[in-house]
Amino acid sequence: QRAEAGKAVAGKFDTTLVGNSQALYKHAGVHTVVLPELKPNIARILLDEITWIRRNTWQTISARAGKWGDSPRGHVIVEALCAPRAKGLAIRSQFSSTSVASERDLETAFLELMRTLDRKGQPDAAAIATWRDEASAIVRQYAGQVVKASVAGSPLRQHEAVEKVEQALYRALQGLAKTHETESQPKDDKPRHPRREGGGA
Repeated sequence: QRAEAGKAVAGKFDTTLVGNSQALYKHAGVHTVVLPELKPNIARILLDEITWIRRNTWQTISARAGKWGDSPRGHVIVEALCAPRAKGLAIRSQFSSTSVASERDLETAFLELMRTLDRKGQPDAAAIATWRDEASAIVRQYAGQVVKASVAGSPLRQHEAVEKVEQALYRALQGLAKTHETESQPKDDKPRHPRREGGGA
């Protein structure tokens, strides 16, 4: 819900952070995050953080809603470990099966951020940074579990695959963070240069 100046806001958000589609992925869970009445500035921050985490999970570890038989374009883990245009079915299935647990962990971290901001009643850069670090760690944790469960072979091969995925995830999360920060900045109109009178040099 849109935050209005001077009014407390109660928001309800249905999120499926990792599984994305119960119709396509039988293990996917759908959770609801309910925000209590909050100051408008706090509500706006939390809405922005929900956008941030949903974008991160969708573009990095999500099972990717869509046709099961299509290649999950942009899936960081599949692209890191599989051949071009591969469907990555084993990896996607594993992410789907971890949906409930991973989303619960992300939700717990998010609710801690919500309680902290609600208690302080004002933005807190340190609390937001802590939440983002924890959320990113959760993403990496479940990615590592999925890789170990999906990659056949020796422990050494699995270790190498986990390291490859770690590097790919790091690059992706850094890129998404820059994109998100740019899009979150207020867009001011470019200053217009006054027209010159006459034909001066």
